[in-house]
Amino acid sequence: MELLVNNLLSLVIDAVAVAILIRTSAVLVPSLDRVAPKYMKLITSNFSSFMVLSALMLVVLFTMIFDFFVLTSFPYAPALS
Repeated sequence: MELLVNNLLSLVIDAVAVAILIRTSAVLVPSLDRVAPKYMKLITSNFSSFMVLSALMLVVLFTMIFDFFVLTSFPYAPALS
């Protein structure tokens, strides 16, 4: 049980770290505002697609990791013959 709690805590810490990384990498650089033409959009539809795809990938990754930890936390029971 202690191993499962440690694994879940590790997953939460990793999720926060990845969320911070995605959030900080998605911030626009202020210097782009000075060099970009007035007609150019700095935030396009690709930006939101990137965020949705990143969130979906994180959900799939954490689901796989959680399933792995749950399945490996069961004690070994030999097959009945």
